[in-house]
Parts: sequence; C-alpha cells; structure tokens
Amino acid sequence: MQRLEIPHGEYKALGSKRMLEGIGKTDLILEFAYRFFKRYKMVLWIGGESRYIRQNYLNLWSFLEVDVGIENQYLDRGKTKSFEEQEEAAISRVRKEFMRDIPFLVVIDNLESEKDWWDKKILMDLLPRFGGETHFIISTRLPRIMNLESLKLSYLSGVEAMTLMKGTREYPIAEIDALAAIEEKLGRLTLGLGIVGAILSELPINPTRLLDTVNRMPLRDFIWSSKEAPTLRQNTFLLQLLEVCFSIFDHADGPRSLATRMAQVSGWFGPGAIRFPYWL
Repeated sequence: MQRLEIPHGEYKALGSKRMLEGIGKTDLILEFAYRFFKRYKMVLWIGGESRYIRQNYLNLWSFLEVDVGIENQYLDRGKTKSFEEQEEAAISRVRKEFMRDIPFLVVIDNLESEKDWWDKKILMDLLPRFGGETHFIISTRLPRIMNLESLKLSYLSGVEAMTLMKGTREYPIAEIDALAAIEEKLGRLTLGLGIVGAILSELPINPTRLLDTVNRMPLRDFIWSSKEAPTLRQNTFLLQLLEVCFSIFDHADGPRSLATRMAQVSGWFGPGAIRFPYWL
C-alpha cells in the first residue's frame, strides 16, 4: 500500500501507473482527506473534466466567501468588460484567496487534460503560485502534468489483493484458487477487489460459487462512448461483477431498492457520466 504525503506549500499530482481506472486514486485521496482534514480550514473537491474545470474552479467562490460579482464590470473609459475579462478577474480573486496564509486542501479529481477544451488555456493559470498554505492534490490518468512530481500508483501485491477480498476469513485451498482466479480476471483493480470482499463478507456465498456466478452473468448491450469503450472492454469481468451486484439488489428489495438508488447517486457524482438506465 502507498502513503500520500504533501510537503509544506507544494502541489502533489497523483497519477496511476498505466493510466487505468479503478486502481484507487480517488480512494487514496479520500483516505488522506479523512485522516488529515483537521489540518485544513476546509477540504474542497472539484471534478477535473476538461469541459467544466474552469467553471468548477470558479464555483469555489461561494465556499471561500469571495466576491466575484460584476460591480466593477466597467473600465476606466466607460467601456464594458468582456466576458473573458470578467472571468479572469473572478479567477484572480479565487486564486488570491488560496495565496493567503489559510490552509485549504483542494482536490482536482480525474483531471482529463492540462488545457481547457475551449480556449486551450493551461491549468496552471487557475492555480496560485507555490509556497502558500493551501495544498492541491490532482488525480489523473495522464502520465505527467505541468512538470510536477507524480506519485505513481502501483497495483496491490498478491498478498494485499487476497487480503482485501477475503479479510480475516479462512478458506480451503480450492476457494483460495477461486479467489486467485477472480484477482487475475479483475486485474487487481481495487474497485473490483473491494466489491468481492464486500460480497463475501455480507452474503452466504463462497469464492467458487461467486466466480461461477460472475462468469455466467451475461453482459447487457451497453452504449459506450469512444472514450469509455477501451477501458470498459478491457474490464468485462468487472462489469459482470457489477451486474451480479444489481441482481442481488433486485432480488432482495426490487429495482427501487435503497442500494440501487445509492449506486445511481454515486454515478451522478462520479468522475465520468454513467448511463445508469442501461444498468437496469
């Protein structure tokens, strides 16, 4: 397992080896924020989608109590400021707030690109200069961003993966072999391993039966975007595992179960759009 530490007054870019989803970038940041939130006045979390990154950053003003109004929209010669000028002024005020000696933790989760999709402005234009009390953590599948030092996440070891799935439970050799097969099919992605561990701890099912159930679960006809398709096609076993989860929810409480609705809400707040109706 890896530990995330942020030196005083620095950014920390958090990347993942081979840029795969589900390896645990967001989980690690959540753990860090949970453990050390008392060090900060506030923990601020924004999505890193290139289409919305600037607006997400500007939306922080309401939490920082920064005035980004348009009362100064007129220049000295009486000309109205353009939208771009007003936006730059608002960004400058938010950036200035982060340069004060007030400790904030700002997380930019799942950064898609170093540049804005519209005007190609670089992300560094949004961030304050180095040396302040505010810490920035950036999670991304990009191999490198803004020449910052990156913490590369590696896969769990075989022992760690097995522990995450079976916990403290003891299984015979045949069941351990089934867990090893599940681990291989999941590619040691922590998301899938954690789901397996939860199923085994909450339901009266052994690894062999779970493996057989997932293998027999048919995949639905998903509509994937060109961006999502490569990752999802490489992780069909994970998709089958998710289908098993929803099958369990439906069997227990029907399609309107609390667990199903919680999954839907998590999709709304996820780093990428999830076409949830196709899951039902």
